[in-house]
Amino acid sequence: MSTANPQPTCPICGDSIAKAPTPSERWDLQCECDRCGGRFGYSPDLLGNASFEGVRHLVSAWIRRQIESGVQRPIVPPAGATDFTLIGRWLENLKYAGFPETVSQKQDALLQAYADIVKDEIGKVIKPHLYPHLISEIAARNRDEVKALNQLLHQRNYIDFSGGENLTLKANGWNRIEEMGKATSFSDSAFVAMWFNPYTEEYRRAVTKALQHCGYKPLVVDEADFNGFIMDQVLALIRQSRFIIADFTCLPEVQEGQIVKHGVRGGVYWEAGLAFGMNKPVIHTCKDNEDCRRRLHFDVAQYRTLFWRPDELTGDIDDLTKPIANPNFAEKLAQHILGTIGKGNYTE
Repeated sequence: MSTANPQPTCPICGDSIAKAPTPSERWDLQCECDRCGGRFGYSPDLLGNASFEGVRHLVSAWIRRQIESGVQRPIVPPAGATDFTLIGRWLENLKYAGFPETVSQKQDALLQAYADIVKDEIGKVIKPHLYPHLISEIAARNRDEVKALNQLLHQRNYIDFSGGENLTLKANGWNRIEEMGKATSFSDSAFVAMWFNPYTEEYRRAVTKALQHCGYKPLVVDEADFNGFIMDQVLALIRQSRFIIADFTCLPEVQEGQIVKHGVRGGVYWEAGLAFGMNKPVIHTCKDNEDCRRRLHFDVAQYRTLFWRPDELTGDIDDLTKPIANPNFAEKLAQHILGTIGKGNYTE
């Protein structure tokens, strides 16, 4: 009788992993899973929640998204979901986090993932079994779902796939990929989600300066000529943008001359979530003070945020090809845009 230990499995997605989860000084437990995208920490309370089993594939997709966005060793549930009620709420909210849901959405997401693998090697043969992260990339439940999607892509003449291990992208597939990317890849617009207030005028000017320096047209909601339902217009502006800048600054709310609280702007979170669900890059900014940092939602706080101070909102943008000893906010933002998004072609 064999006494070999069984292959350990990932507690989130259920796939086999090389090493069993281990205790961590930083988290309750830590795990490394190729399908989920890398190393992460987790709490056993997550696994015992009644909502977990139905959305475990979305938790895996969330981990993958976090790691892709640059979060090193994310923790699930995020910091802030500290009891069963909050964990359950976070798990339920994953259903509305913009992951592919329909068959059509998952087909497009899988096709885009293949294009990301191929890059400029047009005829490259793809071996899906070598890319276990494809499952979480498209929020699929398991490998069988990916195989079924491959069959559908094959039937639509997007890929050459006969049910074996290998596939290639066909001309129709590349045409579809181009259609999906055309609206954003060549856009020279950027949507700015922020709290419009005299208090933020200097911030707004600095952001506009950075965007125009990088070759992008700022799309600011209160500068557009709106007719009808304003959210339809906001949605249209986000769709036509290449990326968005979301400022999560909370500002003093004044009642009868007294500051009653520092309120957050729910609309900014909503607009950032819309863009995130459309797979558009979202650049996070926030004022650098205790109130603003403290009131960043725990989901948002895990992403890189460019913090700004009022004293660094003025000044021109110098030559960014040379080191700048003390860059102002517009210079920091412009450097980040050029480094993560690239140069646009918009000129006034």
